[in-house]
Amino acid sequence: MAQPRIFVSSTCYDLQEIRSQLRSFIEDFGFSPVMSEYGDIFYDYQKHIQDSCKDEIEKSQLFILIIGNNYGSIYYKQKDTVKTPDSVTMQEFRRAIETDIFKHIFINKYVDYDYKNYLKSENKYITKHIESNELDEEEIDDTVTSLKNEFKAKYPFPQESYKYIFSFLDIIYGLKSNNAIITYESFEDIKSSLRRQWSGFMYDSLTKSKTVSINLIERLGEKIERIENQIKLLVEGQVTNDNTDSKITFDIKKLVKELNLEEFSKIKNEVHDKLHKLLNDTDPFGPNRRIHIKKKVDAKMIDKWFASLEALVKKYKWANYIQSNIVFNGLGVPFTYYNNNKEISYELVLSFYSLYISAKENLGQEDYAGLMQIISDEFNNCFKEEPEKGKDDLPF
Repeated sequence: MAQPRIFVSSTCYDLQEIRSQLRSFIEDFGFSPVMSEYGDIFYDYQKHIQDSCKDEIEKSQLFILIIGNNYGSIYYKQKDTVKTPDSVTMQEFRRAIETDIFKHIFINKYVDYDYKNYLKSENKYITKHIESNELDEEEIDDTVTSLKNEFKAKYPFPQESYKYIFSFLDIIYGLKSNNAIITYESFEDIKSSLRRQWSGFMYDSLTKSKTVSINLIERLGEKIERIENQIKLLVEGQVTNDNTDSKITFDIKKLVKELNLEEFSKIKNEVHDKLHKLLNDTDPFGPNRRIHIKKKVDAKMIDKWFASLEALVKKYKWANYIQSNIVFNGLGVPFTYYNNNKEISYELVLSFYSLYISAKENLGQEDYAGLMQIISDEFNNCFKEEPEKGKDDLPF
């Protein structure tokens, strides 16, 4: 019988007791723990031992990360080449993000408390500086980065390792999904959380299995109904009276038109939803529009802008947010954006680009051109004409 493999990632020596207790708990649950100190790792003779550990993550079904107050050993490839190198544990976590394995993340309660206090103090430090100095919009990003580094150099960390652990926590708390984070004080907290989570997962699996067949039947019924409608369009059923043999003609153009319209309608609705989120502020107290363009755009410009998003989704795949000036730069027209709405979530940009690819691949040339026109019209609703210089000047 196959057993789920549970990869346990943490520093070893300081958390040795917790790791030992966790191993017994995992085995009692009927699962198979994967832990380096117990010989659960397959060591490839041609690879570094740290890379062999990372490779085991892809062969596992669950990933447990435990953060204590030690940063751990430095990843060998970054030891002398990076100013703030990853620990082995952080490298394992990066691989877990890449493989999108299900994660359970446990952070020491007191480390997490110190981290939250650090963020509050950092925010106050930055806010105080910005409020007391007049800065142009283009200066703010660089200034904030500089202030963060300046604050980090001055901050009285409780332990030297916290400088690195807090950077690790920045990555963890920046996850938008698969990010169940629990603070712990002892192993009992970890055990209690895992027991509830795994029991809940078993319950969901058992109850969902009873309704899967019903859902499948309902979806199958919908597909059959669609096929019947398409057959009615496809088969004209024209039986000629001149010949003894019945002849059936097929109106392929009519069928293709309906299928294209159905796909076009689906993509159009998704585009409208994503476009609204992209162009409009979600803050009820902020301005409605995220940007104002100073020149109108056409369908061809929108098509080029969509194509420019490919480089962005590749370049910023590790980012949680992308600056508005970067996202809209490919429009080819000048624009302004509100300072408090200058960041757009990476997921939104990625999903919008994915819709473009879907439209490009599935829609006919005419429908695709129509979709680009719809999007350009929506962008032009953000057009704000600037008054001519001197036009509104008073004569005195």
